[in-house]
Amino acid sequence: MSDSSTPCINLPQVPKKLPTVKLPTGVDLTGYADISLGTPSKCSLTFNLLAQLAPLLGVLQCLSHILKIIIALKDFASNPLLNGPKLLEAMKKSWKDIVRIAIPQIGFAITIKGTMQLIEDALDCLVDQLQSLVEFQEKIETNIDDSNPILTESLNCARRNLSISMNNIQNSLQPISSTLVVITDLIKMAEIKLPVEIPNKISINVKDPAGSLKILKDIRDTIGEVNNRFPE
Repeated sequence: MSDSSTPCINLPQVPKKLPTVKLPTGVDLTGYADISLGTPSKCSLTFNLLAQLAPLLGVLQCLSHILKIIIALKDFASNPLLNGPKLLEAMKKSWKDIVRIAIPQIGFAITIKGTMQLIEDALDCLVDQLQSLVEFQEKIETNIDDSNPILTESLNCARRNLSISMNNIQNSLQPISSTLVVITDLIKMAEIKLPVEIPNKISINVKDPAGSLKILKDIRDTIGEVNNRFPE
């Protein structure tokens, strides 16, 4: 019979519902549990799916550029030097159908909405980590004692670890920022009206954990508002 005081480490529980983003083709892209990286959690599954999604969004962005060319041709057709009126009239009747065939708008919106939710979840993970670092920094600063060389060295080591952790969070923001750039472009192409403007770049000051925490919270809350009020 084991002693009730025996220490036990609680492993993170895998979410019952795995993070999923529906692609315009109707296929579901799902984060998978990579046990080689340790016990999976909601955060690890979220970033796993984000890594899978990035190249696919790149393809969609390429398609959006093609659509921009089609729209530009429609606008350019109004040039009288190219006998524009007749060409313009023909393209006015067909260009929306071309766009609709190239990328189904309904599926497009579903993919954007799912990706925005994924970004919110990823930022939520980083906010939790950053909150822990802020609390950790406060403990370091309240335990400074220059008269104790062993404690001083321990605190210096803790500061170095804090700096490394902040750099890791900054690196984790790079794929999120890249995804936001693509999503912003796709939102414009799909002509989706959002309730608030979303940022297409996220940056923090690695030397200011508290200030960085506020930045990430504000961006996460903004994206959360968009997700809650996303056009149906």
